[in-house]
Amino acid sequence: MTVCPLCGSANARVIWTCTADQAAQQWAIAEQEPARHAELSAEIASLWHADEAASRECVECGFGFSDPFVAGSPRFYTLAFGPSGYPRDKWEFRRTRRALADYDCKEWDVLEIGAGGGFFLDSLDDLGIPPDHRFGSEYNETSIAAMRKKGYRIEPLEIERLTSLGKTFDAIFMFQVLEHRDRIDLVFDTIHSLLKEGGLLFIAVPNSERTRFNEKNGSLMDLPPNHIGQWTVDNFKRVAKRFGYNLVAVETEPFDALRFVKQDMIFSFMRKAQRAGTVANFLYPRRKRKIGRAAVAAALGVNALGRAPFWIRKGKEVSNIGENIWAQMQRI
Repeated sequence: MTVCPLCGSANARVIWTCTADQAAQQWAIAEQEPARHAELSAEIASLWHADEAASRECVECGFGFSDPFVAGSPRFYTLAFGPSGYPRDKWEFRRTRRALADYDCKEWDVLEIGAGGGFFLDSLDDLGIPPDHRFGSEYNETSIAAMRKKGYRIEPLEIERLTSLGKTFDAIFMFQVLEHRDRIDLVFDTIHSLLKEGGLLFIAVPNSERTRFNEKNGSLMDLPPNHIGQWTVDNFKRVAKRFGYNLVAVETEPFDALRFVKQDMIFSFMRKAQRAGTVANFLYPRRKRKIGRAAVAAALGVNALGRAPFWIRKGKEVSNIGENIWAQMQRI
């Protein structure tokens, strides 16, 4: 019996299903990279212990989750994404710094789970937090070396192993991480033990309303085992009550029309590229070659012309759906 990982209800409806092969097609197109596609498909099926997964939505609490609810493995992420860059600034970075400005943080010990390139930790200079009071978890060896050079204390540890640091923290940050994680109870119980009494927890996740809108309207599917949880504002109210936090604030990112149009133009093209025999399927894997970049740019222009009526027609509806959700909690 399938139960909601957040509230335990057995009442969850199926939104869509996909096979391991269909999931792998999003990150490695079989018509152009058959070997990587086959490896990725096999890894996904191994994680699922099945060839098919479902995207479900809990009728009781609205939490969206993949079934099976299994996080991606290091091998999955290596095969799917390889080395990847990190954005230097995000809305959730700015929103968190604004919240922290209300506190005297100079003597705080802080921890970022999934520190990426360390750009959020860098931005804490203005708050006066010493570098050796900034901790982080990260697996990218290049990023770890760069952050350690700045004096940050970085370890390649899973959330449940962060207790081995032997410290508690005044604030913990977890941006674009929670949607990748299974074992929700363990995640929040571990963070609770890592926070000092009254300590702050800041989280950012993709907005599930935006995810579902994209999926219904020809943009990329939010496929497992990359993202396995789709979160709502109400879900954070439930989390706070259940795991011993006060929910200080929860907000949805303001809608950015230009960013939405740019993303939709690219993501709808990428979804078309997953279908064998399409122009997008032929061109997209060649985008890293000089002539391929020009051809993809031209195809994106054509795709934009085709999507323009959709943007006009759906503009009012999507303008209320921000891309991400941000939450600030305080340990009781």
